[in-house]
Amino acid sequence: MERTYSSWLYDNGIRAGQLSDELGVYVVGVHSEAAYLRQVTVFDELTCEVRRERVGNSSYTLGFTFHRGDELVTTGTMTFACRDLEHRKIPVPERIAKLLHTLEPMPQR
Repeated sequence: MERTYSSWLYDNGIRAGQLSDELGVYVVGVHSEAAYLRQVTVFDELTCEVRRERVGNSSYTLGFTFHRGDELVTTGTMTFACRDLEHRKIPVPERIAKLLHTLEPMPQR
């Protein structure tokens, strides 16, 4: 999930490791979970998609789906919190918030 998130940011002009330099913000992962629905093996080819689950004032949650072909094999979420350079809670930067709203919403469970 982390790799999909970082790649999505990069594809949209944001380098995850340079957010403090570029936007004056730290975005930290504060929670993640996964539900393993089907068994997969080490060489199975999976695709992972990221969706918008929730965008709050200072944090956001992304949903992830993993497919093997047409078969859904895993779902997951990651929650990220925004902090300033002194590690105090701050609003999600506008650039990131706008980008998050370009993601398809996660289907209701």
